[in-house]
Amino acid sequence: MAVGYRDIAEHFRSGILTGQVPFDQALPSVREVARRFGVTDKTAHHGLNQLVLEGLSRATPRGFVVTYRIADTETLRVPIDGVRLRGFLPVDGEIKEITLAGLAPTPAAIADMFGIEAGEMSVLRQGRIVRHGRLVAHTTSWFPAKWAERVPELLTAASTAPGSVARIEAVLGHPTEVTHDRMEVSVTDKEMADLFNVPISDPVMIRTTVRHDRDSVIEYGQAVTPRNVVVENEYRRRTGP
Repeated sequence: MAVGYRDIAEHFRSGILTGQVPFDQALPSVREVARRFGVTDKTAHHGLNQLVLEGLSRATPRGFVVTYRIADTETLRVPIDGVRLRGFLPVDGEIKEITLAGLAPTPAAIADMFGIEAGEMSVLRQGRIVRHGRLVAHTTSWFPAKWAERVPELLTAASTAPGSVARIEAVLGHPTEVTHDRMEVSVTDKEMADLFNVPISDPVMIRTTVRHDRDSVIEYGQAVTPRNVVVENEYRRRTGP
């Protein structure tokens, strides 16, 4: 049976979560992983980078390094039978708008996911949801720059159905295959505190979403919500393909 990037990620994930691979230890290089599992460098890199998406490691100039501390955090992984639809359900009187759209230098961690060099250009889209004059969610999405040519709407500050990812899926001819969500509690820095009009270090919930196609990352996104905003998930069992 062929080994895929998920198998590689699961192999190292198990060692990290059980403490066999401790905090700050370097993981094997991409080349070594490729040789060990009999896969291409691209597949090996994708597997190691999946651990970055899950907050278990980080990419450094010397390779991937474990960031997970058993004593500090625990990860609760929830299997879901079905597909999470995109966005949040609309509410009457809600204002949802794109506040920024265009090409921007890609941060290092996201560039690594896209398989490009830090600072290369990617599509950046930011938006917000306002209810009764209050900002209740701030969103940020990054897309590989190649999609700007095939889906030019990504570079315009327009928020229209069916949405950015759906347009990309239409070009692909199939839905993205994996949606990975990570929820974590954090605190506001000055920029985020100013956005939400709250004190610095006020608690916020951050949902980080990574959407994968068959062999690459399509979207890296974050939705930030302040205190007193409840995010509800509804799960339904799939009855069809």
